[in-house]
Amino acid sequence: MSLFRPRKPSRAGARLSVWEMLFGGKFPFVNTNSVKWRTIGNGYGADVVFPSSGGPSGGGWEWQTPKRELDPNAPVAGPSGGIYTAVNISPENPLVTAGMLDLTTGDNLAALAGIWMALKPVPAKVVNPPGKPAGTYYNVPQLPAVNAVSGSPLAGDMDNPGLYWALIRQFTACTT
Repeated sequence: MSLFRPRKPSRAGARLSVWEMLFGGKFPFVNTNSVKWRTIGNGYGADVVFPSSGGPSGGGWEWQTPKRELDPNAPVAGPSGGIYTAVNISPENPLVTAGMLDLTTGDNLAALAGIWMALKPVPAKVVNPPGKPAGTYYNVPQLPAVNAVSGSPLAGDMDNPGLYWALIRQFTACTT
């Protein structure tokens, strides 16, 4: 994701002199663990880097493979070695537009569009599971979280071992 592009002036003159005075002719920004700089045309772009591993606990996250978009027909890997699996749910995904029967509640629930992290392995959708009315069921990513501890002050407790999903970032519609 490019955030902004500082550009070295391309022509001699007052602007180039200011650039030289401020930065001594050198690029003023430094790569870090979370931001990497690259050349774009006559300017620079910043790329945000999400660590797949690292930090003091060796944790992080990686995108689901081979596709980032969540597909209920395929299982999602849970955490392994401190690395969590992230999935994308676009606003056009059928889980958002039509919903699916939730394996925990039995209700037809629509997922919330965004980037989600699997807190434990998520099985593929299940057809006619035992003890449930006939239908196709899935652990639908949603808020408030299904299986969260209810009651104040623990409503939405993310430490509950029954949770399958955690929201990383919600997608919102842009209106003008």
